[in-house]
Amino acid sequence: RAHGGDGNWRPLCKALTGGYSQVEASADAFLDEFQFHRLPDKPCSPFKAWGLEAILVSFSRGTVQSCPGYEVIKNLPSFLCLETGIQAGSKVDFTIDLFTGIGSVILLNSDKDAMQRDLDFIRYMEKINGLFVY
Repeated sequence: RAHGGDGNWRPLCKALTGGYSQVEASADAFLDEFQFHRLPDKPCSPFKAWGLEAILVSFSRGTVQSCPGYEVIKNLPSFLCLETGIQAGSKVDFTIDLFTGIGSVILLNSDKDAMQRDLDFIRYMEKINGLFVY
């Protein structure tokens, strides 16, 4: 089974491995035998980039008027993808588990420290309730 997450992780996987993910490997296994046999037996080590998926956490609750923090996240150097259902008018409550998260961000960078700074900044914005205006 594929990882899930609407495939948002696929560009991250391709960057980490140098050009392929589970999706390409599975398709090639059935549709392009030559290309499938060109894939390595195991992923490269070390990876060719740094990346992760961060599940966003709410430390506040209320009815969202706007989402300025999401726009800030989209401008971070490591930003690759944001998936969320929260928008103006949405009701947000405290995050207590994976299902009450307020979104997912994929970060990718060739510089480990730059990616970590971006993640730390996102976590800081969560703690100061900087993602939403209520």
